[in-house]
Amino acid sequence: YAAAKAKLDAHFAPRVNPTFSVYRFRQAQQDVGESLDAFYARLRQLSRHCNFSDADLEIKNQIVIATTSSRLRKYAMLHSLDLPDILKQGRMFEDVEHDVSEIERSAEKTVLAVQKQEQRRGSKPRQNEKPHSRQNYQMQQHHSAKTDCRNCGGNWLHDGGRSHCPAWGRTCRACNKMGHFAKLCRATNKPAVQAISQACQDDSSSDEEHIFVTKTASPTSSSPKAVILINDVPITFVIDTGATVSIVGENEIKNSHLDEKLEKTSVKVFSYKATTPLQLLGKATVTMVHKERCSQEEIFITPGSCPPLLSFAAASNLGLIRITYQVEEPPAEQSIVSSFTDLFEGVGKLKEQQIHLFRDETVPPIAQPHRRIPFAVRALVEKELNRLLSEDIIEPAVGPTPWVSPVVIVPKPHHPDEIRMCIDMRVVNTAIQRERHLCPTVDDIIVALNGATVFSNLDLKNGYHQLELDMSSRELTTFSTHVGLFRYKRLNFGISSAAEIFQNSTRQVLNGIQNVLNVSDDILVFGRTKEEHDSALNAVLHRLQESGLTLNGKKCHFHQRELSFLGLIFSSDGVRPDPKKVEAFLEVKTPESPQEFKSLLGMINYSGRFLRNLAELTQPLRELTLKNAAWKWTEQHQTAFDHLKLAMSDASTLAYFDSSKPTELVVDASPHGLGAILTQRDGTRVSVIAYASRALTAVESRYSQIEREMLAAVWGMEHFRLYLCGAKFLLLTDHKPLVSILGNPRSSPSARIERLALRIQQYKFDVQHTAGSNNPSDYLSRHHMPHEKLQTRIDKVPNEYVNFIQRQCVPNALSLQEVAEHTKKDQTLQLLLKAIQHPTQDSWFSQKLKPFAAMKTETTATSDALLLRGTRLVLPVSLQERAVQLAHRGHQGIVKTKQLLREKVWFPGMDNLVHAQVKSCLPCQAAVPQTGQPPLALTEPPSGPWLEVSVDFCGPFPDGKYAIVVIDDFSRYPVVQVINSTSAQNVLPSLRAAFAQFGIPEQVKTDNGPPFQGAEFAKFARELGFRHHRVTPLWPQANGEFERFMRTLKKQVHTSIVENGDWKAELDTFLMSYRSTQQGTTARTPYELLFNRPMRNLLPSLATPSPETVDFKGLRSTELRRKTSNKHYADKRRNARPHRFVIGQRVLCKQGQRNKFTPFYNPVPFIITGMQGSQIQAAQGDRVITRNSSFFKDASKVNTVPHRAETELDDPAPAQSSTNNHSSVPAPLAPGRQQSPLHRRYPARNRRPPRHLADFAT
Repeated sequence: YAAAKAKLDAHFAPRVNPTFSVYRFRQAQQDVGESLDAFYARLRQLSRHCNFSDADLEIKNQIVIATTSSRLRKYAMLHSLDLPDILKQGRMFEDVEHDVSEIERSAEKTVLAVQKQEQRRGSKPRQNEKPHSRQNYQMQQHHSAKTDCRNCGGNWLHDGGRSHCPAWGRTCRACNKMGHFAKLCRATNKPAVQAISQACQDDSSSDEEHIFVTKTASPTSSSPKAVILINDVPITFVIDTGATVSIVGENEIKNSHLDEKLEKTSVKVFSYKATTPLQLLGKATVTMVHKERCSQEEIFITPGSCPPLLSFAAASNLGLIRITYQVEEPPAEQSIVSSFTDLFEGVGKLKEQQIHLFRDETVPPIAQPHRRIPFAVRALVEKELNRLLSEDIIEPAVGPTPWVSPVVIVPKPHHPDEIRMCIDMRVVNTAIQRERHLCPTVDDIIVALNGATVFSNLDLKNGYHQLELDMSSRELTTFSTHVGLFRYKRLNFGISSAAEIFQNSTRQVLNGIQNVLNVSDDILVFGRTKEEHDSALNAVLHRLQESGLTLNGKKCHFHQRELSFLGLIFSSDGVRPDPKKVEAFLEVKTPESPQEFKSLLGMINYSGRFLRNLAELTQPLRELTLKNAAWKWTEQHQTAFDHLKLAMSDASTLAYFDSSKPTELVVDASPHGLGAILTQRDGTRVSVIAYASRALTAVESRYSQIEREMLAAVWGMEHFRLYLCGAKFLLLTDHKPLVSILGNPRSSPSARIERLALRIQQYKFDVQHTAGSNNPSDYLSRHHMPHEKLQTRIDKVPNEYVNFIQRQCVPNALSLQEVAEHTKKDQTLQLLLKAIQHPTQDSWFSQKLKPFAAMKTETTATSDALLLRGTRLVLPVSLQERAVQLAHRGHQGIVKTKQLLREKVWFPGMDNLVHAQVKSCLPCQAAVPQTGQPPLALTEPPSGPWLEVSVDFCGPFPDGKYAIVVIDDFSRYPVVQVINSTSAQNVLPSLRAAFAQFGIPEQVKTDNGPPFQGAEFAKFARELGFRHHRVTPLWPQANGEFERFMRTLKKQVHTSIVENGDWKAELDTFLMSYRSTQQGTTARTPYELLFNRPMRNLLPSLATPSPETVDFKGLRSTELRRKTSNKHYADKRRNARPHRFVIGQRVLCKQGQRNKFTPFYNPVPFIITGMQGSQIQAAQGDRVITRNSSFFKDASKVNTVPHRAETELDDPAPAQSSTNNHSSVPAPLAPGRQQSPLHRRYPARNRRPPRHLADFAT
């Protein structure tokens, strides 16, 4: 049944689609009249199933995009704000709008009336008046309209005369005459501005009717007006707070088509002191829109022309009128900031004090290797370094730096364009001695805030950075970046003793001030009354100002009735959990593994003091966390989980601890757990201070009941030790035997109870029995809380760091809306759109449309003004490069990137742009090997035997020994000697013996191995007088003949091992055979060319031929000819081409393969500084290398920023100097530039003398 029910539930239960949830979240808009807090709550509800990595960031962005307040949107885009700041600023804007509307409403004290006013202009003159003359008219205008022009309504007289009047030459819309505006037309009787002030019911008619008491207002009086949209037609209304209906004249609604919606009405509208109602054409129900608000309202239409009148109800619905019953005082922050301006500016520095870091001298200094900073983050790191330098927080490190630490870049979660640069001080902390200063705990804070009703929270800006380090301590903070070494002048984060030092320094600054408490960089100011709080706050601000410390104004909160701190809310009523923590728990998903469930329990463990029934709810759930328990989430677990959420949402508000009140500790024990409640009594009222419960261990669960009750009492006292130790309290238990044991010192309990009793001897208490039904701890003991750990911030840092790098490096995806917006701004695509929608004979002959002419039959336009070629979008120029970057995001090649683009989009020159993008992609160029090979370079043969020899090593062999090989470059005669190691002490004697037997050559050619780069070999070359020539590093082909012999020699050793023979004995046999065998290039044996006679070997010979003179010149020509032929064949087979590098060109250099996933090329570019044939010299910062041209790849078009050289696999060898002409290094590759020292082929070995030589000098 259970399985069937589970499957049915899984089938019929509503499924949450995260994609659709995100869609609903993105579509959310702030409704007209909806407050910002209501909109925020709706967004928080919609984000529950969106699986956002940072829900606060997404909600903040949606508020900025969808808010109805353009003022808030502009402010948010100008400042980098997080979600709390956005909400705070939005509430402030709403309050200001409310206050401004109230001021405007209060300023309008006259109410206009619905009454037509007789126009004097155009009527007959009174009997006692003379006919109008120009002089009289001007005099009347001077007294009546003051200086108003009768034609335009402006100031009279106009500068320049009558012809400069704005109405001069204009046609009146009312009478079609020229010279005046319609609003001042004297041909018709216009009604005055009118308004309705009061309404009552007339009982003389059976129909519904309204009677309005009205009064007249002067047409020149100032009255509030607003532009209202009706059917998308703007109409200017006069706002009347006494009107109950809205009236519009017939002429004012001509363009709004309201005549089509008119309905007959029996309503009668009366003007002020009138006995006959106004004539109405009818009424209409319309939608009025003002700014972001809209409302359905009824309006009444009168014949002729009448200024539109807006009723009180309509004005209220549109937000034009707001009633305010009280005036709020200006925020205290403004007065405080204005009084202490320097206290909120910049990063301060504590005066007359420098911090000294005590160091353990037995720990040797360690300079840690540099950690490479990602390229996309380096600009932000440099920006942060410049900020720290400008604020005098760091300084460049000069001189020896025994301590060097790497930097760790951490992104700021709510500010993607900002970073927090931390120093990895773990190694340094091993040498720093901590200072053990105490920091207040949560219990200390709860006790200190007892009775407080007003709170302020001050935040020290960049807290640690306000303490200056002394000179001896600064070297410990040295850190390395890609732009050099720096060190801190101020106390920095990461130092193990920084928290205690900062806590103690701040406490000393605030010493002597009452009602103040500091926890790290947070300063809490509190008071029982406002006067007490303000006195303490003023003292703190003056003390901080005198000491040179500064505050972060954005994080300071003054005169608060409740304070959020350390995940708790402190108020005059007591302390309760932070609603944000509760909200996060209520929105959590059902755990899917024991690890997730343990983390969930740890999250609510911090608020366990508030939950009386926490243990009961966790009892069925704790079974899932056992080590060998199978994870299976059942209906019983889900029910307990839902009850746990409900309990968390109803968490109690706990009272403050007051040492002057009687304290009680209520304890109880069950077979599964312990429970304790700390309470205080104030008369008949009992206030809960804290709840506590825990599970019993496997051994404790086997205790007897009385032992468990005793354990509950002991554990409860020790848990609440800070509250109970030193004062007398009352212990309440529902176990009567425990009262007898604890109340009788002469009792003889079991040994376990005796031991437990010894642990509570320091406490003073009385014991009292209470019935189990009255014992609230009984519930806690049976439903205890397991101990779990909270998820730390460290767990989230790696993901945030990876996401931060991704945000900096990867372009955002394109949307259709964005393409449409950029298409509207692209002039070429607008011409194309016009040619498609309105084709003409010459529309496609424009030079800008030439790339589109060939596919004009494929090009279409959508209703959203998007352009298509077939089914593919045509992208504007501004989005083409971004689209190519998106298609190349997975670093596919040119062909695949083109295929991906061709599926969705098209634009002219797309293939060329893709080719350029891939070629300029640094990761692609560094990860793809170069296929081309340079042509082979011919080596001129020597003119005779033993003039030029090559030297190299073979090994190590199975017994750990090496073979040094010397080959004559002319005759190919090999000399092989076995040596113990490749050090110069073993190499030089072997060479000296070979040269003593065959003579000293003119030139010795070697690779760049360690024994050939030291001073000993250079001295050896000077003594014997031969030239030392080193081939191109890491390029064995430079001495191909020698490498070919080495391959043959290795084969001989392999065969000896296969035959289980002695490879040393077989070596002589091999050399005899090799020396007496003809070579392919010379057609002579090496022995014959060297000694000018044939060699006798194991094979029979008929006669000994007479020696003949060897033609060295002819052999040299023959060898050169054969080498040339082999070169042409090899170059053609390999499709070899000469390089085209030039001096000054930027290139990538091939690097050694540390593993099979190491990129082929070093991503840090080099600059070519010299060339000699295929040998190229390149520099990377201060480092210079010499390689064959095949090691380099062109990087002139790669998008990268030059930066400092960083250590590669091979390190430069120390430079050698020589004054003897016979010993030389390779010649300079470019005139005027000396060859840099070559690099080690193998990493240098750390030499450590044996311990038995430690007492002797070496």
